Amino acid sequence: MFTQARHSFGVFWCGGLELPPQTLGVIRVGWRNIYNSLSIPMKNIKFILLLTMISYQAYAQTAVYPLNIGDTWQYRYLTFPIMDTTVYSFEAVSDTFINGNRYTVILFCNSQYKNYERQSGDSIFLYKPGFNQEFLYFDFSRSPGDTVSSTPFGSDTIDVILRQSYIGNYFGRSLRSWVFYVNQSRQSIDDEYSVVVTDSLGIMQVIPDFGDPQYLVGAIINGKVFGTIVSVNSNDQETPKKLELY
Repeated sequence: MFTQARHSFGVFWCGGLELPPQTLGVIRVGWRNIYNSLSIPMKNIKFILLLTMISYQAYAQTAVYPLNIGDTWQYRYLTFPIMDTTVYSFEAVSDTFINGNRYTVILFCNSQYKNYERQSGDSIFLYKPGFNQEFLYFDFSRSPGDTVSSTPFGSDTIDVILRQSYIGNYFGRSLRSWVFYVNQSRQSIDDEYSVVVTDSLGIMQVIPDFGDPQYLVGAIINGKVFGTIVSVNSNDQETPKKLELY
């Protein structure tokens, strides 16, 4: 890449003229002086270019939103001043077909509450049985500030906006992450929340505008354990304080 840039620079200025050897020598010396004045070692330039290429390739890849049967996520509420130690589990228990689409069934806290989710490319779709309707929930190909979806339901509308994307460190891994802002109702002012989604791990945090945030403490993804997984008795486990859209 650096060689091509130098070559293009040379062609632009020389314009295809045949320059005498002494002139070419002056140009080479002049270029070397300019390069040396930058005081940037070649190894540093190569390292910067390598990081740029790696970052570009990483962002160009389709994000993985885990929906394998058996995948499990465990969350806690971040409460103050008394920490809530209750663990809330979500598990991918089966799959099913609805309107010709294959969905993974996510069971909430061993209860009757379920979500139906599927991935198509960089898009994550959520089917809500109560609405008999599919929502575009996440789209990892969007840029910060983009509206991911505005989905009418009844007399209201659900809006999802991508607020931020970054590389985060989770469970010792540097992974792409996105922050989506969800407004479940334009007619209400206390149901908005942000969702932090991480490549290959899923939902990391849910941060409501009003209320206690939830954060991931452990997960089992495709048989591999991340963080801390605790054994939860279905008789002791509560349902979440507030069932969000997810």
